[in-house]
Amino acid sequence: MTTFQIPGLDYGSGESSPEPEEDPVENHMCIDCYSIAMKIVQQTKGTPLADKYLAVHELSSEEIVLFGNALKETDIDPEGDDFIHCDRCNCYYRASCKEHPLFWVKDREPSKNSKPEDRARMTAPAFISIKTSSIPNAGLGAFAEACIPVGMVFGPYQGILIDDASEAEKDGYCWELRSRTGPHFIDGSNTQYSNWMRYINSSR
Repeated sequence: MTTFQIPGLDYGSGESSPEPEEDPVENHMCIDCYSIAMKIVQQTKGTPLADKYLAVHELSSEEIVLFGNALKETDIDPEGDDFIHCDRCNCYYRASCKEHPLFWVKDREPSKNSKPEDRARMTAPAFISIKTSSIPNAGLGAFAEACIPVGMVFGPYQGILIDDASEAEKDGYCWELRSRTGPHFIDGSNTQYSNWMRYINSSR
C-alpha cells in the first residue's frame, strides 16, 4: 500500500515512541500540625507522610512550578496588586513563596434550593460560621470554628464592580482594587451578589 508523507519531516522507523518516564516524586500541600502552618512536602511516590503532616491537596507538575518565583524590586509595580509578599523571607512573589506557601480555600457553592438573599452566607467554608457579632452595631460576623493554619487564604471578595469612589464610601462593604487605569471598587453590600467575606469585621 502506498503511503503519503510530507517532504522534510522525519517519520523515523514507524515505531511508536517510548512512554515518558513517570516522575518518581510527588508534592503535597500539607498542614504542619506542629507549627500549624501550610507546608509543601516532597516525597517519593508511595511513601507515607510523616505523622505531623496532614495532606490537603496533591500539587500537579503545573502547580508546583508556580511557587518560589521571586520578583526583583524593578519588576514590582507599586500601583499593581498582582504580587505576594512573604513576611518571613522578605521577598515578593508572583504566586507564593515555596518555603512558606499559601493555600487558597475556595468558597462553597450555595445550594440550588437556597434563597438568593442567603447566597453570601451559604458560600462560607465548612469551618466558618456566620452569626451575630459581639462588637456593638457590627451586625453579623464570620467566626472560625477551627484553628486556621498560617498560609491559608480566602477569597476573592465578591460583589458588584463600581468605579465611583463617593458611592463606595456610603457603606462599609466596599473593597478597593488598584490598577493602572485607576481605582475600582467591589461592593459587597448586596447579599445576592457577594460572598461570606462581607461578614468579616475588623479586629478590636
